[in-house]
Amino acid sequence: MHTDRQELIGCDAKVICGGRCAMLQIQTRLKVSCIMSINVMLEFQCRADKIEAFKSVLEVALVDTRNYDGCVSVQVTVNQEDPLNLILLEVWESRKHNEKYLAWRTDTGLFETLSDMLSSPPTIRYFENLNI
Repeated sequence: MHTDRQELIGCDAKVICGGRCAMLQIQTRLKVSCIMSINVMLEFQCRADKIEAFKSVLEVALVDTRNYDGCVSVQVTVNQEDPLNLILLEVWESRKHNEKYLAWRTDTGLFETLSDMLSSPPTIRYFENLNI
């Protein structure tokens, strides 16, 4: 059964999402899936002398992040007015998936490595999609 909202966004799933999900097109031959998800904004303020090293570490680390259970996508953005300010825009299947990932990254020492390259602690915020 499809709602008008699902037909509008082209959802081919057999579940009613009410528009609260991120419609993710998983490109597997005409298959489109609609899943509940959360959006995570992880913000970093880098030290000027460490920005290139930070980007290099991040580039390597994001390979595992993007393959981690529950990770849907990760996009790295940079502030146009402040090139030392980077924001990761992430989509996860659930907050629980993201929290498990963060615990793993803490255990592996990645956050400790990155913290030495930052001028202030990172911030993390969680968002959900609205039915608008």
